[in-house]
Amino acid sequence: MFKELRNEIQRPLEAGPYAAWTGALFVMQFTFAHTLLEATYRRPWGRWSGYNWHPHLSTPATWAPPLGLFCLLVSAVMFLGLGGLLSIRRLRAIVRSPWWALLFCLPMFNILFFVVLIALRDRSVPRGDDLTHSGLREPSRMRSIGMATLLVVPPAVLLIWKTTAINASYGGALFLGVPFALGFASVMIYNWREVHGFAESVGVACLSVFCVGCSLLVLGMEGLICLFMALLIALPFAFLGGCLAYLVIGMRDTRNAIAGALLLLPILAPQEMKLHHGPEHFQVRSSIEIAAPPERVWEHVIAFSEITEKPDSPILRSGIAYPIHATINGRGVGAVRECVFTTGAFEEPIDIWDAPNRLHFTVAKQPPVMHEMSWIPNLQPQHITREYLRSRQGQFVLIRLPNGHTLLEGTTWYELQYWPSSYWHLWSDAIIHRIHMRVLEHIKTEVERVS
Repeated sequence: MFKELRNEIQRPLEAGPYAAWTGALFVMQFTFAHTLLEATYRRPWGRWSGYNWHPHLSTPATWAPPLGLFCLLVSAVMFLGLGGLLSIRRLRAIVRSPWWALLFCLPMFNILFFVVLIALRDRSVPRGDDLTHSGLREPSRMRSIGMATLLVVPPAVLLIWKTTAINASYGGALFLGVPFALGFASVMIYNWREVHGFAESVGVACLSVFCVGCSLLVLGMEGLICLFMALLIALPFAFLGGCLAYLVIGMRDTRNAIAGALLLLPILAPQEMKLHHGPEHFQVRSSIEIAAPPERVWEHVIAFSEITEKPDSPILRSGIAYPIHATINGRGVGAVRECVFTTGAFEEPIDIWDAPNRLHFTVAKQPPVMHEMSWIPNLQPQHITREYLRSRQGQFVLIRLPNGHTLLEGTTWYELQYWPSSYWHLWSDAIIHRIHMRVLEHIKTEVERVS
């Protein structure tokens, strides 16, 4: 066994496999170490604490410090051992002393060392040109696609798990940066030995995002509807990452350095939560005309009967919570309105009671925003349990029209902690508007039926 290991170490390693395997090691070690440190100590950790292994001792939390630090030490030794062996093989390819691999043991310096090793040209492997190695059997397209997907999907899933389940961060690094890096890395791997067509290359980039989504669904990390929403913004950025990689492949002198630098960017994804400055605020207003005066509409606004019809909107039928009926306990300011949804009840204390013109309330408690579509019963990701979409206030305004009818307006003020909010609030606005219209149309039907 030792003879085989020695023979394996003596084999030169080309820049492409070295960048892929060592880059994956960096991401996995950083994620694992950062998770262990946060589980061992209550105090928030610094931006690079999962990488430089210098803990700031504080009150013990989930893990006992000896156990947590022991596991951290074991993971660090495994990382340094595997990374060092890969670096020795890479040094043989560029005809440098294997003792330079000791630089891989120095925190922070090993990142620069990693980039330098993949930027230097091979000397021990004969080359025909910079894109195709002579004397080597070129892999089939299907094998290249499988290799490109296999090398990028597991690190991406691990990084997403760390970002969402541990850091509870749903930001641009997750929805934009990870897909971009996926597209870039998969296209670089797919075209490393033989340059394929542009269309099939960006197809591989999009396929890698799809495979990550399927993995998250199978592992029970996310539900189908949330993955579908994320996929619509992830695919364009995977496409852009694939396009950039296709351009970089032609840069013969710098492509390895650029690839190595970009492959390390996903390490910063879990750190984005430290830059957030709080949720963003939005409001949604919907209205409907009812053929009755405000006095008759008012009683149906403060409390309405059960809505038996299933929602017409596909988005509400997909698992999003929608209203069933509303009751009220008391009259005037201080009364508590309870609006029952499919996932539970909203508690809405009344702070403005201007009958029959205006009803304003705050939201003291809200149920989960949806039932995730998943093979795991009652799946509860962090964005649901921590209320990343949170209703704060609501109101109904009844405007008397000249024809004796009433214009009924419903408004919801809510907070959103997803980024980019310019994308996600399009979904939340559409969902809340459909919830509004379900209630407004029911009130209209009930009032006009009595008329």
